[in-house]
Amino acid sequence: MIIKVISSLADDVIFHEGQKGEVREGGPAFWISDALRHRGQDFELITGEQRSEVEIMVRDGEEIGKIVSVSPIEINGRLDADAFIISTISDEFNIQNIESLDGLVAVDLQGYVRAAKSDDRKLVIDQRLASLIGIAKLTRDEASHVIGLDLLKDKILLITDGEKGFDLYANGALHHFDGEPIRAKDTIGAGDTLFARFVVEYMRSHDILESARRARGYVADFLRSKR
Repeated sequence: MIIKVISSLADDVIFHEGQKGEVREGGPAFWISDALRHRGQDFELITGEQRSEVEIMVRDGEEIGKIVSVSPIEINGRLDADAFIISTISDEFNIQNIESLDGLVAVDLQGYVRAAKSDDRKLVIDQRLASLIGIAKLTRDEASHVIGLDLLKDKILLITDGEKGFDLYANGALHHFDGEPIRAKDTIGAGDTLFARFVVEYMRSHDILESARRARGYVADFLRSKR
């Protein structure tokens, strides 16, 4: 199985309250790559020429991020794969370019929502764009900043909600998966880990609900490792 990851690597500068900033390797590409490697899944990473930079303040169990810089992600011509996992910090990969991807397209909409909010607008998903996306993910808060999200509920859509777990829409049907009350130092990377694991499990089994259960279990272990 061929999986190509179109995503951003970053230097994350982590600030815990009352402490100096700590620089860690991060960005969605880092966490997605880690989740795929732990599953024994080979992949190709397509990223920007430079590392992005993000500052993250961790306070009272929440993370507040500030984008310092991002590096554009370009593709040349058409690309083939069994699946593409797309997760960006902002809109450094043009979402319209997914029309050049031949294979199942899984998009974490987080970066595109951030980019829209920074321009004081909402992200618009139209019929054409929805037709190109097979799997999508975003948070409950991000969902409130999207127009046309219902179009993706007829595909596969994950809406995460922290400790409350996540909703999974599959072919129009809603399924809820409870979260676990795990006390972790932070939850950085949890969303990308869940998404990557769900996609690879789905590509291997094509069982949507079992893939969600396995991804849920894996991200719970991921968070426990942060305690």
